[in-house]
Amino acid sequence: MKSYIGLLAFMLIVASFISCKGEAEQMKYFNNSLQNDDIKLLSKQLQQELYDTLNNWIYVKDYKMVQVFRTEKWQIDDAAFINPEQNKAILLILKQDMEKYITVPTTELGAPEDTVPTSLDYVELMFANKEKDGWHFYSQSMESLSVFRSEEDRKNFIPTTFEDLSFIGRRYVLRAYFKRGTCTYNPKFFDIWNVDMLKQMHLILINGGNVPHVAF
Repeated sequence: MKSYIGLLAFMLIVASFISCKGEAEQMKYFNNSLQNDDIKLLSKQLQQELYDTLNNWIYVKDYKMVQVFRTEKWQIDDAAFINPEQNKAILLILKQDMEKYITVPTTELGAPEDTVPTSLDYVELMFANKEKDGWHFYSQSMESLSVFRSEEDRKNFIPTTFEDLSFIGRRYVLRAYFKRGTCTYNPKFFDIWNVDMLKQMHLILINGGNVPHVAF
């Protein structure tokens, strides 16, 4: 683990001398960093632990708020956004809505709801915090990006590909993970996730609740 921390710190120092003028360069640099063996190992560990946690919440604990996963096809992205201290991370949950139709309210007062083809798929950001007994994941950290399907895909009930969802999720996170215009890690990136508050809000998972959505 120490070798990994040293490697990540070295990469971040090197990155500070690299000018990434646009999102494409930042994406290329980040994707290349994922090919390192040590980073792959830690990322796979996080992905497996999140997968086990989600399945426990959905099928064992039967928490109401995550039962929507039963109607979606989902997978955990290969990318893990980790801080240099190796005690915080963001992972991406890629979700395809498998329902063909959804009901939406009409504009006329008292009129019945309309049934329309499903138009959205999702990328959810999951915050992970390393504590004394291992990694913990917090449900209320799941900021959700709503991804609109094209008109043709919507008519043909074709979900957004996992590849496209991955790209959208990575691009969104990298806008804050790196300092603007560079491939330098932003030390303020994880400040918005308050662990103490998330521990309290995590209890909402048991009784249900709402999380913020960002449309793309």
